[in-house]
Amino acid sequence: SIQKEHGKLLKDFNKGLVNNKEIEALKADVEQFSGSFEMPGFLMSEMKYKD
Repeated sequence: SIQKEHGKLLKDFNKGLVNNKEIEALKADVEQFSGSFEMPGFLMSEMKYKD
């Protein structure tokens, strides 16, 4: 795990996140999944800029 490799301090943990293939894959999966939902409270049909 990242914490075992880099330590428990937040600054060390954050260094372990940089260029981590598993974290990048997880981020891509989450972004793809969350992109399928609309933002609560906003209707796309009522938005001025739909891009």
